[in-house]
Amino acid sequence: MARLRAKGFAARFAFFFFGETIGFGGVFSAARNVPMKRRCASSSLNFSSLGDLAMAKTPLAQRPEFTQLMGLFHGYWSSLDLTIDYAICQFLKVTHHQAHLITAGMTSGPKFRLLADLIGRSDHPKRDQLLGSLNGIRAIQKRDVFAHSYIESFSDSVNFLSRTTGGTYKATKHEFTQSSFEKHILEMVKVSMQFYDALGASRADLQTFAEAALSLNRKSKTSTGKPSTSKS
Repeated sequence: MARLRAKGFAARFAFFFFGETIGFGGVFSAARNVPMKRRCASSSLNFSSLGDLAMAKTPLAQRPEFTQLMGLFHGYWSSLDLTIDYAICQFLKVTHHQAHLITAGMTSGPKFRLLADLIGRSDHPKRDQLLGSLNGIRAIQKRDVFAHSYIESFSDSVNFLSRTTGGTYKATKHEFTQSSFEKHILEMVKVSMQFYDALGASRADLQTFAEAALSLNRKSKTSTGKPSTSKS
């Protein structure tokens, strides 16, 4: 991913990723470049080299314009996961170590439900914005669909075939063209940035929180694991 050069609006979001990477602003920059790259690729077909024609017949799921969007989604989701865990920590008013112990075994659905309830009961000055963006993420994210489905691919579309993981069995087909898939991913990026902006966390906040997961691991290794005994 190219290093973020833009300033202003996009630069405000260069805080999500843990470590030395450029952050969510870089993801947003890459997302904005996808339509341009797709148009350039389409224009090149006017010159109809054998390589261009071969690429046009390649199933969409195997072409760069699709795989770039899939990578964008999973990169964004990793960033969002960190931010959601941090937000749970803040609204529960627990330590970083306690928050990691709480969230480490939780899947995204229970996390979202817990956080929505915590935000709704809070007096956060941007409570409505946080709830609105969080509910927007919950409504359209399709994370499990993109991560766990079978993919059926054609020259101009893909189908994600998902199956229920519990209860009555049901298989569902989620159909996307290149254009609709791109629109879906970019909408997810947009709503996620709105949540981050309303939360008001800094890169340093997220960095410290993420590092606490590692320090908790080291702390666990120093424990004797022996229960304390009462002398009474």
